[in-house]
Amino acid sequence: MPIHEYECRDCRLKFEIIDLGGEDEPATCPRCRSENVEKKVSLFSSSCGDGFSCGFPGGFG
Repeated sequence: MPIHEYECRDCRLKFEIIDLGGEDEPATCPRCRSENVEKKVSLFSSSCGDGFSCGFPGGFG
């Protein structure tokens, strides 16, 4: 399940929403209830047991 990161343009709160695969509802700030939010670019991580290589050149993972 993807996790989307947002920042509220009104109160500046940064928050995350888990996408459960349902309908696309507009994101709402949990602090001020504003829909004036900006979706941020998210980074992701992957774990392969040893935490270092995952078989990618250069040790991505």
